[in-house]
Amino acid sequence: MTARDNSGTLRSVKINGVSYRVASDVDASQILSGWEVTSTATSGAPMYKYTKRNEDVESIDLITNADERVVLRGVAESLDSVTLSFETAGKDTYDSVGRINLDAHGHADNKTPIKMLPSKAWQPTIGQ
Repeated sequence: MTARDNSGTLRSVKINGVSYRVASDVDASQILSGWEVTSTATSGAPMYKYTKRNEDVESIDLITNADERVVLRGVAESLDSVTLSFETAGKDTYDSVGRINLDAHGHADNKTPIKMLPSKAWQPTIGQ
């Protein structure tokens, strides 16, 4: 068994080159394909429809302080793309450029939920 066989919380998240703490109970979800395929029944073989979709990464909870939230707000409100990166528990790293969405911050646990919205496909770097 190697480190690549590990699963769990993301090890790190970087936005615009800045590292953020990831909540220990995060179960981030990643869209793996840029296409959603659906089928329609016909009198013969099914008809397939391919719909382009974004390879978003959702359900990321960052643990942030007030200063970090100010920076994240600036990034979220920017009209420019920034670098995005995250590392999995298996030590694989995914890099792209794009934007982020911020959801409501929770003061009880300092969780700031974000969604990464890449404008290009994620580029994986396989861990060791």
